Amino acid sequence: MNKLAAELDRIGMGTTAEGVREVSAELQDPARFKDYLPMVEFVRTFVEREMVSVKFFAVPSDRVHWVELSPESLVGEDFSVRFKDAALRDDLRRALRCFAFREDTACVSHLVMLFESCVKAFAKAAGAAPGKSWRATCEAYEKSRDANPSTLPVGTDKDFMNGACRLNRLVAFQWRNDLAHGNKSFYATNAETLLHLIPEFVKHLASRLDEDGNWYSPPT
Repeated sequence: MNKLAAELDRIGMGTTAEGVREVSAELQDPARFKDYLPMVEFVRTFVEREMVSVKFFAVPSDRVHWVELSPESLVGEDFSVRFKDAALRDDLRRALRCFAFREDTACVSHLVMLFESCVKAFAKAAGAAPGKSWRATCEAYEKSRDANPSTLPVGTDKDFMNGACRLNRLVAFQWRNDLAHGNKSFYATNAETLLHLIPEFVKHLASRLDEDGNWYSPPT
């Protein structure tokens, strides 16, 4: 019964949960065992009455696993340590939930907010001017790298930054206008593609950078 009460609390049926706990406490007395069936009927009645006020949403069977995924399973443990803004993890968690419920455009919106914050960290590490577009941030880094490497921040890992640029491009070049200007509805294939690309970019960044663009274990 305690497990039932916990599940009722979880779905917002607190009144019935409290009644279940009271019944459970009563049944601790062996003398009350004879009342077991009437008490179960009592609980069933209250569950049915309160359930009228609770709405349930079904998750399609092919998307159930997205509900069960943790943000860290996509972006790695380093992200939680180095990108401390809880709102970023919430955006990824909401993106997973939205995708599970077939709210594909909402899923993409949350991914964009996550991506935008991580591009800013990348821009700081690259020494790029703030406010540049996703694509221009990479181009600014590559221009400095190729024309005047001495202008790059001390400790810049070029292999790492080149990898970040490649991942950035997979999102920025194909999706940037639609994502940034909100002029498109997204469907399952779009959302699922970005659910792979954006977390991969984030995971790559978090392996070496924090949210302020500072290096972890810079190369010697």
